[in-house]
Amino acid sequence: MEKMYSIDLSEEENITEITEGDIQEEKKPGMKTNILSKIFRQNEILDSIPTGLPLDLSDLSQYGLLATGKCQAVQIPCPGGEGFLKAWFMESEKAVEEEKVIFYSHGVSNTRGAYYRVALYNVLLTEGFKVLAYDYRGFGDSSKVDPTESTVVQDFKTALDWLRGRSKENTNIVAWGHSLGAAITCHALADEFNEKGNKAGVEAVILEAPFNNMVDELKVAVNDVHNVFIKNIVKVFGRMGGLGKMTKDYDIAFQSDKWISHILCPVLVLAAEDDARIPISLTIKLVDQAKKAGKENITFHKFDASCGHGHKHIFKSDKLPHLVKQFCK
Repeated sequence: MEKMYSIDLSEEENITEITEGDIQEEKKPGMKTNILSKIFRQNEILDSIPTGLPLDLSDLSQYGLLATGKCQAVQIPCPGGEGFLKAWFMESEKAVEEEKVIFYSHGVSNTRGAYYRVALYNVLLTEGFKVLAYDYRGFGDSSKVDPTESTVVQDFKTALDWLRGRSKENTNIVAWGHSLGAAITCHALADEFNEKGNKAGVEAVILEAPFNNMVDELKVAVNDVHNVFIKNIVKVFGRMGGLGKMTKDYDIAFQSDKWISHILCPVLVLAAEDDARIPISLTIKLVDQAKKAGKENITFHKFDASCGHGHKHIFKSDKLPHLVKQFCK
């Protein structure tokens, strides 16, 4: 089982310990857990509890999903007895000739039930797509672990394998990753295509608000006045071997610019010019690197800042349904 650490350090203690550079061995696990929780933010769930605490993701009727009668809560076992993933498998009321399933991987914080994620599912259900949305271990009501890049990438593969196992032969699976979920999608699918080639079972990929790598994304956090802890951690680690070493040591490198060219199927990239969380400049870097590495089947669509979609409201765009349907033809 993935180890859970019980040592709890305050943010001030973490910063002091790292700054002094003489970290007591017994405090290292707790410090790492605290830092990673500030990256993944898995304990922030306010956008996922429409009726207030406690969190209850088993009752889909609370979340405003369309076609609730054809939506079900499922539990996906992890290989080797390493816990389980909780998920929603949603089917559209709309009859379609060709079965297409969106395999959705969310970003940091909250759960599969966050209002803006549910709003996207509803857009997709309206267009006739089925949707599988899941929570990584450590998030929502899935098994409790301290997430790292390794655990969330494995969870992607576990959920994808479950979906492939229950899909019809002519089903087209489209992997959709948002924000950090886009980075998870890039890494996991690169592994899948490297291992299985064109038999990976994924026909297309949509990356919404992706960044190029965690080093560059953390550099953005230095300018975030609302995240003082990460801001200080970034500065400290910048003086202690650099961010590149820190992200590898803490298993959060998320090098999408390394992985994306290994994805053999077509990729659609969506980003808003007014995204303050992941600046569109990082998305452009990712797309440029993919093309430089020889990936030709990649399309980039920018949403004008005047639309006001920001980091998590691209679902509001009137253009989105057409973009997705055309791409998934």
